[in-house]
Parts: sequence; C-alpha cells; structure tokens
Amino acid sequence: MEDRLMKRTLALVATLVLLGLAPPVAADSPETGIVLGRTVDTNGAPMPGVAVTIVGDRGEKVAITGTEGGYRFALLTPGAYTVRGSLDGYRDAEAAVNVTPGARSEINLIMGLEAAGEITVTAEAPVINRFESTSAGTVTSDVATNVMSVNTNYYSSLALLPGVTSDGDLADEYPGSNGARWMEGAVFVDGVDTTYTRRGGSRMYLPHIAVSSTTLQSTTGGAEYGRAVGGITNVVTKSGTNRFHGEYFVHRQQGDWVSEYKSHPELAERWNCRRRAVVQPQNDWLRPSCQPDFFHRNEREKDYSDLTLQGSIGGPIARNKAWFFAAAADTNTFSSQETFSGDIVDNSAYVGSRIAKLNFQPSPAHALAAYYTTSPLDVTFVLGDVPSDRYTATPHEFGGELVTGSWNWSARSDLFLEFKLAFHDSSEHKALNAGEGYDLESALAEKQQDPRYPANNQGPHSPGNNFHGYVGYRGGEQHWWNGWILDNGFGRNDYPRDQANARVTWFASDAHEALFGFDWQDVAWEQNLQRNNLYVGNVFDASSPSGFDSCSIIRIGYRLCYLEDYSPADLEGEPILHGTKSSNTAFFAQDRFSAGDHWTFNLGLRYEDQVHLNDVRRTVIDSQDLSPRVFAAYDFRADGRTLLSLSLGRAYQHLPQDLSNNHLLEGWNGTNAFDRFIYCDDLAAFFLRHVCRGVGYTGLIGKLRPGTMWRQIDAGVIPQVDIDPYFKDEIDLSLRWALNPRWYFQASAIYWTFENSIGTTEQRLPNGNYFRFTENYKDYEKVLGPLGVVDPEVLANFDEGRRTYRSLQLQLNRNFRNNWALFNNLTYADARGHFWGGLFNNTNSDYGRNLDVVLTQGHIDGCAADQLVLEGGQPVIDANGNRIVKPYPVDCQAILQPFLGQAVSTIYRYGTARENNEYVWNSFGWKTWNLGNTGHSFTLGGSFSWRSGKPWQRQSGAFLGGCNNAFEGCDPEQAIVGRGTALFLEPRGTRDPFNPIWNLNLTGIWSFRIRGDFTGNLRVDATNVTNNQDGQRVNAQGEFGSSRYIDWQRPRRFSLSATFNF
Repeated sequence: MEDRLMKRTLALVATLVLLGLAPPVAADSPETGIVLGRTVDTNGAPMPGVAVTIVGDRGEKVAITGTEGGYRFALLTPGAYTVRGSLDGYRDAEAAVNVTPGARSEINLIMGLEAAGEITVTAEAPVINRFESTSAGTVTSDVATNVMSVNTNYYSSLALLPGVTSDGDLADEYPGSNGARWMEGAVFVDGVDTTYTRRGGSRMYLPHIAVSSTTLQSTTGGAEYGRAVGGITNVVTKSGTNRFHGEYFVHRQQGDWVSEYKSHPELAERWNCRRRAVVQPQNDWLRPSCQPDFFHRNEREKDYSDLTLQGSIGGPIARNKAWFFAAAADTNTFSSQETFSGDIVDNSAYVGSRIAKLNFQPSPAHALAAYYTTSPLDVTFVLGDVPSDRYTATPHEFGGELVTGSWNWSARSDLFLEFKLAFHDSSEHKALNAGEGYDLESALAEKQQDPRYPANNQGPHSPGNNFHGYVGYRGGEQHWWNGWILDNGFGRNDYPRDQANARVTWFASDAHEALFGFDWQDVAWEQNLQRNNLYVGNVFDASSPSGFDSCSIIRIGYRLCYLEDYSPADLEGEPILHGTKSSNTAFFAQDRFSAGDHWTFNLGLRYEDQVHLNDVRRTVIDSQDLSPRVFAAYDFRADGRTLLSLSLGRAYQHLPQDLSNNHLLEGWNGTNAFDRFIYCDDLAAFFLRHVCRGVGYTGLIGKLRPGTMWRQIDAGVIPQVDIDPYFKDEIDLSLRWALNPRWYFQASAIYWTFENSIGTTEQRLPNGNYFRFTENYKDYEKVLGPLGVVDPEVLANFDEGRRTYRSLQLQLNRNFRNNWALFNNLTYADARGHFWGGLFNNTNSDYGRNLDVVLTQGHIDGCAADQLVLEGGQPVIDANGNRIVKPYPVDCQAILQPFLGQAVSTIYRYGTARENNEYVWNSFGWKTWNLGNTGHSFTLGGSFSWRSGKPWQRQSGAFLGGCNNAFEGCDPEQAIVGRGTALFLEPRGTRDPFNPIWNLNLTGIWSFRIRGDFTGNLRVDATNVTNNQDGQRVNAQGEFGSSRYIDWQRPRRFSLSATFNF
C-alpha cells in the first residue's frame, strides 16, 4: 500500500507541475462557493462603478460593479468573509457572509449618501439562501467546539441534524439520513469523494479540531451530486491563513469517571434464563448473562485511564500567496465489553488522524492546492451478546489515506474553472484476536496457553487443537466460541480509488449561472483473505472430539452437528483470486437562474455510466442512467425572508464493491466456498454408510462453490442476468421563513420511493445444491423460471420489493447573536418496505430467499411448538409455582394457515422498517458569559436528543424442508441442517416500539487569556448526564439482549480536557 501511495503522490506532483503549463480543464466536486449580488442606492436603483471588496482570512479580492450594479466572486474557499462596497460620496456598506461548498450566497449592498458622523452601513446577510436546492443542515466548527466532545469525530455530529437516525443501533457511528441506510450515503472531504467503496458511508474519521464545517445534504439536490441515494456529507477541513494560528488539546478519561452499569432484571426474566434456572440449577455459573448484574465492570475496567492528544498549526508561507495547515489527533472512544464467559475486551475505537495542506495563489486568477489526509482506526468489534470469549471478538484495522491536488482558475469575470485529481486508499484489515494477527498457527499457539483451551489428543476438530469458530450452547444460550466467526474471513483488504473531476461555471448573464462538469472514478478491491472453518452443534465442549457434548444423527435425544470446511480439498492448489474493479463516469449540466424578483430555478441533468468487473474481469454490471433534477423557489415578498420551494429529483446508487465481491465472483477468494459435513458417531458410521465415511465429520451433505450462477448462464440453463443499479425518486417541499435576523424556521415534507431493488439471495438448483443468485427483484421470475425449481405461481405472485419513505421535518434555529445560539429540529418519519437491507448490506439477502421453500403444515407445527416452554414434553414450572411462558405468544395456525403454499421468505415481509424512529427531537446550543474585561469567559453548551423506540415483529425460524416430527411435507435431507430464512409471524414493524430513548449531554468551558493572542481553556464534557441506561432494542421475541454495546444505553461519563490557542 505504501508503494502504491508513493507512486500516486509522485504522479500528483507531476500533474500539478503540468497544470501550470497545460491548457485549463474544467473541474467538478463542489469545494468552493460563490458570493454575488448588486449594489443599489436607497431608492433601489443600480449603482455602477462601486468597488466591492471581499475580505477573508487569506486576504482580499476586488470587483467593480457593472452598469446593473452587479458583482460576483467565485472559487471562494469555505469560511467567513466580509463584503464591502465603496464609492466616493457614499457611505461604505458591508455585510458578513459564510461561504460553504457548492453554495451561492447573494449579498445586496445599499449605498447611502455620505453624511457627517456616518461612515459604514452594516447590511444583514440573508438568513435564507434562495438558491439552495436541497434540505441541508450544517455543523460548524463553533457547534462542534461548544456542543460536541473534543474526543469525537465529525461523523457523530450528524446525529444532531433533522432526518438523521442512528442506523443499526450502533451509537452514532452509522448515521442514516432520511430513511436511507448509512452505507447509501456519500462523503466528500474538501470536495473529494471519500465514500467507502466496499459498502458506502465513510472511512475517513476526521477529528473536530481539523474540521471547519460539516454539511449534510439530505435530499437529492443539484445535478453535481450523484452516486448516492442516501444524502451527501461535505466535510471542509481547516486551512492556513494570513495569521499564524494553532490549537493543542489534552484530553483525559478515566474508568472511575464513568458511572457503574445498572442492574437489569430484564436479563434474568428472559424465558430461557428462567427455564434453565429450573431444569439445570446446578449450571447457574454457566449463565452469567442471566444475572441482573452482568454488565457490572471489574476493577481492571474501573482503573483504566487514557490520555489523548490533538494539535494543529497553520499560517502563511508568503502572505496573500501561500499558506499551510497541519493537524494531528489521537482519539479513543474509551469503552469495553464483557463476553459471555467473562473475558473483558477493549472495544474502544482508536483513531490517529493526520492532515497536511498547502495552498498557493500565484495570482488573483489562479489557485493551487495539495492535501494529504490519513485517518487509521483500530477497533475490536464484539458483535452483540453472541461472542463468548476474546477469540471470537474481531479486531479491525481501518485505513483511509487521501492525496489531492486541485487548480482553480478565474478565466474571466464570468467564467470560472476547477480541476481536481485525487488518489484515495481505504482499507479494512481484519486480524485474529491472538498470535501474530493473520496466522492461524501462531493464534492457536497463544490460545493453547489459555487453561480453557489446552491442546489434547481428541483430534483436529477438538477446539483445543484449532482456532476455528464454534456456534454452540451453554447455559441455554447460543454463542460463538474459540475462533474467528465472521463470514468474510480474516486478512487484508485494500480499496484504492483514482478520480479526476472537472467543473466549469459560466455566468451567461446576471440571471443565469450555468454549470457543466465531468467526474471519473476507478475503484478496486484488492484482497488476501482466508476464512477459518465453522462448527455448529449443541452444548460447546472444548475437550470433545466434535467440539460439542453430543452429536448424533440417529440416537434419540441427540442432535446433529455439522462442519463448514472453507478450504475444500478440490480447491487446494487452485489460485486464489484477489478482487474486483468498478468505474463510474459522469457528466452533468445545470442552469441556476432567477426569473424576476420572486422566482428562482435550478434545472439539471446528470448522466452516469457505471461498470463493474468481477474477479475474472467479466462485466457483471454495465449501466447508463440519466437523473433529472428540478428545483423551483418562490420568494413571497422578494426580500429573501419567506420562500416556498419544490425539489424533484432522481438519484442512482453507485453499487458497492461488496455486491460484486461477495455475490458475483467466479473464482475462489479464500472465503466463498465450503463443503458441509455432518458429524457421524459410531452408530451413524455403521448404519448410514452411504453418507458417513467413518466416525467424525465425514458425512458430506452439501457444498457451495463460487460462480455457480455464471456457469448456469454460460450453459444456457438460465437467462443472462442484467443487473441495474437501484435509484430513488424524491420530492421535497419546503417552507423557509426568516422570522428576523436571528430566528429561522423551516418546514420540509419529503417523500421518496426506491426502484430496481436488488436481491442477493440463496436459491436451489434442480440437483439440490445451492447457489448465490443476484438480480433485480423485478427480474426474478424471468431468470429463475427456467430452472423449474420454484413453483411458477410463486414467481408470478412475487413482489419486486418496495421501499418508501415519507417525513415531515420542522426546524427552529437561532443564529449566534449576543453570545448565544439555539438549534431545534423535530422529525416525523415513516419508512416502509419489504426489506431494508442488512446493517452492512446495501441490498438484501432475506426477502425472496429460497423461493422453492413454501409454507407447509410442518412449518406451522414447528412455529406452534416454538411458543411453548417444555422439558421432557411437560410444562416448566418456576419456583413460585407459575408456568414459564414465552413472551408475546401467537396462534401460529390462525395467522399462518392462509399462507400455505406461499414462499416462506415472502410472508408478512412488507411493513415499517425496524430502523425507523417515528419521532426524533434534537435541541442543541450554547451560551457564553464574558467575565468583565478580564479576557475570561464561561461557555455552557449541550445537546438533548429524544427518539421514539424502534418497531419490531414476532419471528420464528423456518428450516429448509419445514419438517414436523413425522417428516411430512418436507425434504429430510435438506432439513437436517437448519439453513433457512426467518418466518415472519406478523407484518414488519407491527409491534409498538419499546421505550423511547433520550439523552442529555453538557459541556462547560472556561476560557482565559494567557498573553496577547495566546489563550487557553479548560473544559468538562459530560455525556448522558441523567445516566439513562434503558434498553434500545429487542429481539424477535420481544426480549432485551445482553450486549452493553448495542442493546442498552451507555452510562454517564465525564472527561476533562485543556486547550491552548494562539
């Protein structure tokens, strides 16, 4: 990776040199903004010849107004500016304006005749930008400093904006916007697309110390934005100015500054915990997660402390010509998780960000810039409550490196061009949680030092003799044991991206601003992976030859165990293929113009051509798409205070590398092939010799190989698939009202629908084997029909899969004036669909899965049996004489009988998405008190968030075959292994949400002057001040889980920091 980045850096330097010699090329990717307007006299008549100066922290630019009094400044770097108009005999007029990427700010200056004692007239910049074509929210550096903890990154601040929910219940690490999943959004840093090419979202974890502003464009917006349906995040990092400036943070966290986790009786009240307490009281020690105090920390966690440092410096190299900026920050989320067996795993996210920027302006018409950013993140995931020991925790090393070069040129007063080159490398390396990280032998050697897993003479399948993963029971709960368990293996993943952007802005007249652009990206997934084997069985036993207490096919009272071997014998020696590629080429054009004093329009069209190649370089996706964008705004009084706007647009998703690499491969990549063996005991080895080849995991019952779909296509068995990217059609109707120069109100009604949904499901071939099938749901019938496996009536009635979203968003904000600011937003949202994708999956692998499996009476009988709590066929009675029952029982016969013969994976699938928070309320702000003339001040900031709970529905398991006790109406061979899909017992999201979640965070900052411009502050950050520790989600049976990290709110915590500025 380092060699590749070095080569790209040299190429970038060479390119920047050539840019000074070559003819200009236009540029894309909004990084700069525009300020324009008119100068008029007190009667509103245009004033020609006025010298208009715009002053920023890098100097000033001057323009002379024309006959209509117009002026404009383009290619302005984001930040605060002052616009001033001067003309002999008239008072100066000035206004402050804040420039954001891609924005057009209109400032009209009123020039009055000069009078004694009057020099300057200060104009108010419009609170409402009538050219803004999307619902957007911005987190400025002031908000980040006074509201957010200094230990967070810019991504977490998005949770304060309207329409944003915490996707997947993982704190604020995966923000989803307006009903879309977190990975369906795009993230730009300084105008460069840094979206995580594997899945989407961000892998650039930049600290607040280096960020000037973060803007989320939550709706479709203008034609310059594309490749994402889930909103656009623009992050602007700080830059050098004409004044030397710097910041230095010291941040302290300690375990005893964190409140103790509360006891949760809900853990002990779960039905399986109550059952085991009756039937196996002697094994109470095997059920630590059934104890109300399971979350309590040990002394090591309480004694833990951490000190992190952040710093930045910037200034001029040559005033008004060249500037530099550099920042370094190390942050730590300071968290830990106890596994089922009591191991404590540090699952803090450690980020080490480094930023370097150089800006050079050789003349007023030209500006060059070069950036370098890196933000590696190390974290060990403890996925829910299923990992039982530290060996099943999953260390991840995320990397993000970005090298950018740009050139801006003001060719004429009405023609502005930008060009940008960028090389972006993100990575996701996944190590074993023992040994040298990527070597099974060294990991095993370390694990065997653990007295729980000593080496033994029970053979290679005994856990003490391998580092493979086991899924088994203990204490009545199913957990992971012994080794790595994730389905995409451990090893190294690199995602290089090369991109070039071009953009030209032409003011055809004072009313028309035309924008033309070109954008090209080439991305890849380079990998070197291996997946260890997976064992599934009964009660986990580290010393047994099978890994479980018992395994049998034919003995009464025993259950089957099976092994998935991810190093199949027939693939040994075969070359492991190492990745996929894709490209996206886009052209766009738009005209942003005004018609009279009341109307503003933005009409645009975007063309995208995306091509995806799999591991053997077969073209698996080749799509050309057009996205129209229309925006119109009406200014009721032509004064910029009350606007009604309508935005219509289509946006296509650039499909992630994960789709090609996980579902459209043809060769072996170390993780995507397995042989499935059942465990044969001595009786099975004798009586089932047609299956078993001796005692042990010898009974081969199935296999999965990559490329099966393509082989069926090449053989003419099924038609050629033609995968199209999914897209969103969206409507955004907004009313924006500036109540006065301080207060601002906005109401937005948003509706969208998704089309071309993609299913990445498992289907069955006529020979009984399974294959991974990927296609737009609308074409399932066309492609799967010729196989003859799925009932034609099932296919004819198959719904292609819908997703819709509607929302009403209200905002009431007070801009910073008189030392205080307050921002409020309330969102109502209704997200519905047949599916909503997985946490890390843009498409869907459950809806429409195994369409050959239709509902039988066996499924219904299994569902009915699943409602009971029995032991030996008899009800289980607790110590109080009460029968133990599962929560929320249902009448399976009544609710499922109407669906007999319907595909299991299509029953009750449509409804409210589990990720939907129906109501979300955010308030945040700060107040500063100046302590006399001492140079001291105190600031109190904070945020309050209230979110309604997330809906859920009852589910049950549905095995392939759906066998009842008599094996009626099913395929016993396929039913042996519990591979199947969830059986929904009611429409998605039917159940009312559990308790709402609310959170209050406070920040106190004492600022003081040390000497001259050298200042400092001391701050205390308190998160979850009221120490709420409510449950955040329930499982499919309405019970809370036992994960600190996901299932429950984290306790109150305090941290201290000191900051020094100059």
